[in-house]
Amino acid sequence: MSCAPRSRIDGFVRPSRLRRGRRAFALPLLVLAGAGASLTLIAIVQRMPPAVEGAPPWIDRAAVAAGLTIAHIDVRGHSYTQRFDVLAALDIPPALSQRAFDPDAARRRIEALPWVHRAKVERILPDRVGVEITERKPAILWRGPDRDALVDMDGRELSTVPRGSSVGLPVVTGAGAGPAAPGLVTLVRAHPQIERRMAEARRIEDRRWTLLLASGTLVHLPGDGGAAALAWIEAHADSGLLDRGLAAIDLRVPGQLVVREGATRLVETQPSEPAARSRQTARAQAAGGVP
Repeated sequence: MSCAPRSRIDGFVRPSRLRRGRRAFALPLLVLAGAGASLTLIAIVQRMPPAVEGAPPWIDRAAVAAGLTIAHIDVRGHSYTQRFDVLAALDIPPALSQRAFDPDAARRRIEALPWVHRAKVERILPDRVGVEITERKPAILWRGPDRDALVDMDGRELSTVPRGSSVGLPVVTGAGAGPAAPGLVTLVRAHPQIERRMAEARRIEDRRWTLLLASGTLVHLPGDGGAAALAWIEAHADSGLLDRGLAAIDLRVPGQLVVREGATRLVETQPSEPAARSRQTARAQAAGGVP
């Protein structure tokens, strides 16, 4: 009499073998289920706007359990801005989930740093944050009452420099000169004859400018109409006006030019453009015999 195989009885698998088979299939299923859950959670985090308040707490706990915790920060594009200042502005506490991180709020904090012009902040799943910085460019050296500072073309103070530094930028002096300087620098750049001769620009009573030329001549500009005064000086630069070593060229009074040669003060009426054209027309008519 033959005995039935120990592994089968009447066509049924032994319960112990069945349990082992279930366990063999269960492990891959659990792995696949876990991977699917992680992918689903990543999709949720990608689509859900960061809102630290008001979100169900389980989402952050699940994100942390799935490895969606910020562990690495990549910072690019910074030369003058210190990395630790960027990290401080990001303000990422330990074990912060990607869902709880707010890139827009972090970007605004980073853009408040002195040298930062623009910043791009993004979540890089599963565990990174990327920061790309565009920095401001120094354009002016401001020798203020209590410090020397670099200023950009928005009038924003970037950083201080040692007193008396020479950095190859236009120099402005006086209280309030830094924020007001970009407008003057833009005007002067449009007049090359003045730009190449200007040693510094002095802010007077926070309302007007006096230019110091390399020759030592002071050019006093009016509080209003500085553009017209600079245009007039540029038009007469070829006459040698700016290279005579005059003590001062004063254009503060509209329609009047005051030139100082040491202690000597010479006053010349500076005709307005319409009046000058009228006299030129009169001279032309006289020359042509027209009464």
